[in-house]
Amino acid sequence: MGAKCRIGLGAADPNQTVKLFAVYNTSHNSLYVLAPDLKAAMSIAHSANHIHGVFDRKDRTYPHGQEVRAPFGEQMAASWGLVELAIERRLQGTVHFDGAEVWVGKEVIKE
Repeated sequence: MGAKCRIGLGAADPNQTVKLFAVYNTSHNSLYVLAPDLKAAMSIAHSANHIHGVFDRKDRTYPHGQEVRAPFGEQMAASWGLVELAIERRLQGTVHFDGAEVWVGKEVIKE
């Protein structure tokens, strides 16, 4: 899983919250994104060259995104505390798992 470009937009406005989204360009290729809403997440995924267009299709074909509310998979579960820390800091951008490290764009998340 990954993007061709890492995107980090810094912290959202103090009155905004961010959520973790999975943006899919195929049924097997997803990118994790921190953003205030799905529209912003899709825009970040587009900027990261993960998707090449955003479609509003009733048949839910790709690309599409969905909010991730709980960790899934061993790597995400092991790093979930760092993901929550990035959410608390309201960071926006692409999320990357590299071993025990979590990155938002080019910024490593540390406790």
